[in-house]
Amino acid sequence: MPKNDLTLRLKAHFDAGMDIGERYGKQVASDLFLIALHRVYGFSYERMERLIVEADMLFDHFKRYIGNPKEPECDRYREELDTLLKECLPPERFKPFEERYEGVKKVRY
Repeated sequence: MPKNDLTLRLKAHFDAGMDIGERYGKQVASDLFLIALHRVYGFSYERMERLIVEADMLFDHFKRYIGNPKEPECDRYREELDTLLKECLPPERFKPFEERYEGVKKVRY
């Protein structure tokens, strides 16, 4: 596709919309998770702040790779995410990446 002014503007507009959607989804999930932690476990602001810092770091680490099968290291990051999640869940509750993210394209070589 030629890189003329219109296609560049459309791509920038699309990318901006995707960025807004990503930030919106992340913020809604964070807000609801914090409310649940406070209501169910009585977490204080300080504990929740540490949790959000850790979650933001993890999000930044994984976001480029896990949803983009065109990235060369996508499968490695998906495996890393599964490994970390296995540490947190009993084996009978764990579902592999492909089952948890049904709409995300599979990595094809």
